[in-house]
Amino acid sequence: MNAAAARHVGAEERLPLMIGSAHGPSGEYVQDGSSDRLPAATGAPRLVLTGDPGMRPDGLERALIRAGFAIAEATLFTIGQVLPDAVLVTAFDEVDAAGALDVLRARLGGRVPVLLVVHSDSPGAIVRLLEGGAADVMTSPVDVAELVARLGARLRAYRA
Repeated sequence: MNAAAARHVGAEERLPLMIGSAHGPSGEYVQDGSSDRLPAATGAPRLVLTGDPGMRPDGLERALIRAGFAIAEATLFTIGQVLPDAVLVTAFDEVDAAGALDVLRARLGGRVPVLLVVHSDSPGAIVRLLEGGAADVMTSPVDVAELVARLGARLRAYRA
């Protein structure tokens, strides 16, 4: 679907939120990728990826695994069955990101940092999303190394 056509579809339809595979810090594959199957015994920070997979930067999952994260994909509505350490949402635009943030705030109650990657050309989008409760917001395209560093920084801040 192109960007113009996507603007006419509801936010819940534009975010193809899916359950996928989970990977531990050694890259091991877990068959059921729902957030309740994130490897906990490793001590690795548990990160759930949700939102539009097409908006993720190339190599993101590999970089996260190399940085020591245990990652899994989940829908907005399955996150919280087991509490992750952080959530990374990739969204088509500010409207999708704000909707995802609202759902995550309701499900997680602010106990987990939510980081957003948004494709937006609105100068105020980052400010509005941060004021709406996001721990951090980046607009795409993003540098994967910077995104991984920001995730680590937010986790350290939440654990302090």
